[in-house]
Amino acid sequence: MAVVTAGAMAVRLAGLTTPAGFVFDEIFYARNACRFVVDTASCGIDDLVSGAHPPLGNWLIGIGIRIFGYDEFGWRIASAVAGTLSVALLYMVVRRLPPLPQPRALPRPPACWPPTSWTSCSRALPCSTRS
Repeated sequence: MAVVTAGAMAVRLAGLTTPAGFVFDEIFYARNACRFVVDTASCGIDDLVSGAHPPLGNWLIGIGIRIFGYDEFGWRIASAVAGTLSVALLYMVVRRLPPLPQPRALPRPPACWPPTSWTSCSRALPCSTRS
């Protein structure tokens, strides 16, 4: 599990500061999160940018901003940690699943398979099975 989780963390942290600046919803989340944990002057906003985003997400992003600063790494680290933890959790859930039954041998196909025409297949049947 440690190898899988470390791999997931490496993939997520590799380009965490790229691209530079805000991308998509970060303009809302990062600014709101900054306002939650730091004074509004440092964030460059006076009021919440959007009230539509859940407070838990803002607080988690805010923790990263508080620890690492108001930059790309600071506002993206919470998502990277959550993604890494979700990989570890999924690994544990899959390991607890019951084993799949072993596949049985497939039955042999009929002698006339694949049929070139269904009439040739019916000719291969004994007379007693014809109607």
